[in-house]
Amino acid sequence: MNKILPLGNRNFRQIIIVVLTVFLLSSCLNVVQTVEGDETATRTRIRMTFSKALVEGAASMTGEQPDYGDLPDFTGEEGLVNTDIPGARVKTSPIDSEYDYGVEIDAEYDSRDLAEADPMNRVFFPVIRDKSMTILLPPNEESQEMDEMTMMFFGSAKYQLFISREAGREAVDEVLVGGEKGVAAIIPMDDVLIVEMPLMLWMTSTEMLPVEITFQ
Repeated sequence: MNKILPLGNRNFRQIIIVVLTVFLLSSCLNVVQTVEGDETATRTRIRMTFSKALVEGAASMTGEQPDYGDLPDFTGEEGLVNTDIPGARVKTSPIDSEYDYGVEIDAEYDSRDLAEADPMNRVFFPVIRDKSMTILLPPNEESQEMDEMTMMFFGSAKYQLFISREAGREAVDEVLVGGEKGVAAIIPMDDVLIVEMPLMLWMTSTEMLPVEITFQ
């Protein structure tokens, strides 16, 4: 079983704390996801990135070269997202630009088949059923070790979900995050429905965190 969310890495946490003193409440990790299609043909794109400016800022304060190897692995054997899903077409593209470091995942699959998969093997991949959608966010096994400063740092980060407006998905009726109402913002646009929530809800969860969306 993959080790989920290795964000408790000591070196990485030290970098976070040092950077926090300079870039208080700056966004470190960004997660943006799009969803389109229906239950028979679902497509999602997930973009996870870290700001290079924060890592390089921390490195300059210590006199060391930036080491992106200290950042969490998004895919792979011990990565955050399992991309080896039977019956699904999954493509991963590394992101290594002037400003960001991370990965983009593009997946197409049948939600009916994915619903039968082991929950730990389908995190971040939405399952669409009629007028509902469920996305499972993986547990952070080391969230209890996150100190108050680290939690404040990640408190500014957002998980943004862009859902295409299609037949049966004209508006969001309700969003439950871990069974709770009112923790996610709903922003309707012309062509998409945006669901936004604090990334810290996921970062501090020691159990699988379901995001359940029902549509009007």
